[in-house]
Amino acid sequence: MSEDHYGLDKVQRSVIIGEGVAAMVTTPEGRDFLIELASRLRPSIMDIPFSDLVRERLRADRLGAIVDTIAKNTKATATDTRTLGEIMPQLPEDVRELLASYIISAGWS
Repeated sequence: MSEDHYGLDKVQRSVIIGEGVAAMVTTPEGRDFLIELASRLRPSIMDIPFSDLVRERLRADRLGAIVDTIAKNTKATATDTRTLGEIMPQLPEDVRELLASYIISAGWS
């Protein structure tokens, strides 16, 4: 593979790729393609170190706590399409702080 990359530096290439991905996510078909591509690029579960599995388990536990807390404090259901960013401002401050602690402990922030 050539190192020339058509005379583009890393930043220029990244901008072009980013713009292409951004254009793809604007359509359902593009999003489906990117999801499928990402799933194929992930390593097999059989190749993931146990320590990574433990870390992901802890993150999953935090995600479950987030879902349970939101369900308990809102009328959200499994079919609700609102984002966490849309739901958070509607929650009492103490619940927002609890969710923030889950997010931070899971390493998402």
